[in-house]
Amino acid sequence: MQLIFDGGGTKWIEEFSKEHKITPLSQSLKSSGVIAGVCDYCDTSFGGEKDLLRKKELPLIDEYKGHPSIARLFADGYQTITL
Repeated sequence: MQLIFDGGGTKWIEEFSKEHKITPLSQSLKSSGVIAGVCDYCDTSFGGEKDLLRKKELPLIDEYKGHPSIARLFADGYQTITL
């Protein structure tokens, strides 16, 4: 399982960086490798902060025109769930 922040979901990175009741869950997901990264194009388009991503050690994914490659995920056997 991988969690990729894409589209407007890239704005959640800032929320996850604040102290909140969900903080332990987000830290657990990151430390277990579930969080794969953040769409580079969408992070820029939605006003994300690259410095925050570096601080959180979250990689920017830009495999296909600045976006994560959904085709690669399918080829690797993943199924997508969009929330």
